[in-house]
Amino acid sequence: MGLEISKVLIFLSQWCLGHLQDQQLADYLERCKVGIVSGGVIVVKENIAPDPDDIYDEGDSSVTRYSMGSLHLFLGAFIELG
Repeated sequence: MGLEISKVLIFLSQWCLGHLQDQQLADYLERCKVGIVSGGVIVVKENIAPDPDDIYDEGDSSVTRYSMGSLHLFLGAFIELG
């Protein structure tokens, strides 16, 4: 008996993607894309670095990405931005 795969309308990621390395984030977005219904949305709520350098927080091992630097990760997953 195989697993039944369900799809969802919304993926919400809030203040957690900064704990993923770039490749892990790209892989996560690809998995979201597979698991979402046509017309569904992926909502991302993250802090954005104020300048072109990402900010690494040694206290919680997270990274605050620069918005244009993050854009390539979303475009790489072929996600329509809007």
